Amino acid sequence: MTQSHGIRVAVSTVILTLRRTANGEAVLALPLVLRTREPYADQWALPGGWLTVAESAVDAAARTLAETTGLSPSYLEQLYAFGAVDRSP
Repeated sequence: MTQSHGIRVAVSTVILTLRRTANGEAVLALPLVLRTREPYADQWALPGGWLTVAESAVDAAARTLAETTGLSPSYLEQLYAFGAVDRSP
């Protein structure tokens, strides 16, 4: 049995991709989501969400990216971790 101590970990996913415009030109794209809750409701944000106790950061990034944007990239890699407790409300 796992005990919870009130610690929660979240992921935010930065994914850069090339998209084709109507005329075939490749442009760099950064998928964002519209926040639905305060304190930043109706503002753009990186896709993300909470990790479950049974998944890695990369697995959580893939899951939350699919849930929030419908994207499922073939490759994701954790490049950096930020650890400030009050980093984001």
